[in-house]
Amino acid sequence: MAVRVAVFTLGGTIAMTSGEMLRGRQLLDAVPGLDGIDAEVHDFRQLPSASLAIEDVYELAAAIGERLAAGAAGAVVVQGTDTIE
Repeated sequence: MAVRVAVFTLGGTIAMTSGEMLRGRQLLDAVPGLDGIDAEVHDFRQLPSASLAIEDVYELAAAIGERLAAGAAGAVVVQGTDTIE
């Protein structure tokens, strides 16, 4: 039985390409070795890291709590940045 994990993407440098911002499923598909994991992907935000506000973090925490209450074994937050603002 696969373990269900909630994956939340926020955007940032990790998701940026020359013409578009990658969605969460595209990012996960690029990572080898994730067999046996039932990734429930949530494209939560698609923002540069400097554009995230504390309200976004509060909403993210609530969304994670909802997924854990619904039976997810854990949560992963993906946010890329090439600088720390």
